[in-house]
Amino acid sequence: MNDPELPEWIRSYNNLINPLLSWHNPNIDPEETHRNLVVTFGQQIFTPSDIDRTTVDPDDRPYAGWLYLGLGYNQNNDRWMDSTQLNIGVIGPAALGQEAQDFIHDLRGFENSKAGITSWIMNPAFSLCMKPNTGRTTTRQLKA
Repeated sequence: MNDPELPEWIRSYNNLINPLLSWHNPNIDPEETHRNLVVTFGQQIFTPSDIDRTTVDPDDRPYAGWLYLGLGYNQNNDRWMDSTQLNIGVIGPAALGQEAQDFIHDLRGFENSKAGITSWIMNPAFSLCMKPNTGRTTTRQLKA
């Protein structure tokens, strides 16, 4: 956690974030714990089942895009790993889903869709993902 080979800002971040993310895991020993700071940039594109339809089907997923930047923090040793990630981004035309899909379709020689992103409103969005793993295994016995 206080590795002198790490930049000071990372050591300060570790000292700040470690207690916040470690309170639930009694297995954390600062001397045995490895930490990783993860930065992600991603885009997801959602397409309805019927790609030939030119109007919105209220019973199907509309065309949509989600563009995001994420910051994650992992802690692990040889018995367990905890992961926490916060993604912040936009949904709607600002996510550039139509442009990305058209680019890939043009690149691969596929026909572009007849419809496009149905929402013209940009919505900010975020997701917080936490996956604690304390190394304990839970088993259940099933009865017939």
